[in-house]
Amino acid sequence: MQQQKVDVTFPLEEGGQGSVRFSLEPYILELRSAFGTAHSLTTQRTNALITIQLGDSKNTFIGYGEVGLPPKKPHCYKADYNDVVVYFQRFVSDVSQQLNVWNKKAPYDPFQSLPERYFAPLRQPQEGKDGLNNSENVIRFLFELLDRCILNGESFACAAISGIEMALFDLWGKIRQQSVYMLLGFPACNAHSFYTVAMAQTIGPMLESADRLSGSITQHSLNSK
Repeated sequence: MQQQKVDVTFPLEEGGQGSVRFSLEPYILELRSAFGTAHSLTTQRTNALITIQLGDSKNTFIGYGEVGLPPKKPHCYKADYNDVVVYFQRFVSDVSQQLNVWNKKAPYDPFQSLPERYFAPLRQPQEGKDGLNNSENVIRFLFELLDRCILNGESFACAAISGIEMALFDLWGKIRQQSVYMLLGFPACNAHSFYTVAMAQTIGPMLESADRLSGSITQHSLNSK
């Protein structure tokens, strides 16, 4: 069955050149090996790819967010791609109805409920750069609409919210030319890689998956020799 896509663009100001574009599409992830949990075994995931584009005749910036969507399970995995579509369409509808007032109100602080050490670089609007402050105020306004979306209380909402937030932070970081960890106010650190080995009916496929991902011999395989 073909999954629904969403792709809409709105002008920022009547007669102006700036615009904001929202798109949502399925991102089909073919798993290298079957991924098993206590309730299912899957070889493919239909994730959601969210794109938010903000720009004018001089500059265009694009933020990306991805939503990982395992098979739905009560009290555990509460959303699938169709749920993300429902939330995203509502969010985009709110934008279409209220975008005309983004520059007529005080900039929104999406971090007001968090300790001050987090997102310190973003708490105050940045002045002095052509077009930058306006772009950031649009992002703040989009965060306000996201925080106030009528669907936020629904059990399936968190998946779509996380993807939209990811796209907005990616967009904000590209405008500032900073990594998201810098926007968070975190110090630089060495990156670490992690992997998850899925459950299987026997230990063999799990060991093969672990060896392939880690590139080294596991303790289990050493003990088996």
